[in-house]
Amino acid sequence: MKTKSTWRRVMYKDQKFPANYIDDDFLKGLDANGYNVYSMNDICPKTLHVIDHVSTMILMGKVYFSMNKGTIQLRFIIISIVVSMLMLSILMVLNKISWMESIRQIRMMLIIYLTIQLFQPVLQTLISPFSDDTVHALAFLVSVINIITQDYDLTHVREEYMRDVDVIPLNCLVLISIVLSSRFANSKQASAYLQLFLLYVNHFNSHIVGRTFSLLPQIKRCILV
Repeated sequence: MKTKSTWRRVMYKDQKFPANYIDDDFLKGLDANGYNVYSMNDICPKTLHVIDHVSTMILMGKVYFSMNKGTIQLRFIIISIVVSMLMLSILMVLNKISWMESIRQIRMMLIIYLTIQLFQPVLQTLISPFSDDTVHALAFLVSVINIITQDYDLTHVREEYMRDVDVIPLNCLVLISIVLSSRFANSKQASAYLQLFLLYVNHFNSHIVGRTFSLLPQIKRCILV
């Protein structure tokens, strides 16, 4: 008694079926592979990840306008920087970052900050002929580019997976911080806002610092736990 041969999805073998033969289960297999099933446990943390970044950008914009109008005093910004540094230290401990890695991040943070501070007077002179509306429009457009190009896909919560495309949002954030801080008449206000901005939302590439030395990404890792 001959057994009925079963059609297989193998193109390089002669299966003794017509050339236009379609098995009944073929379309069912395609339908099963056509979609992915997501649970709320997967979607909610990643959604909070994006909302956290966008809300922080909006918050820093609000801080800029409040400082420019004199609503927020300089001492409040300095206190916020100190509190943020304490929060950052606690989050780095919770994320189990080694001391050598932390020192390397702090060193890189200081290098970038001092470099920006060195060229800030030159950039402020170059930007001074522009009107406030032009500067604000430029900062808004660059912020949109930062949000769109930001890589929100952290493949592992406890590791430093940041991709090379993060160079684009990094440059955008540095440009935003310099452009906005250059509009302050007081150099102390500009320096304080620059520190606060870089502390909260600055992303560094993983190949440069190993981990991100800023408050926002450390909060993201806690959200994704």
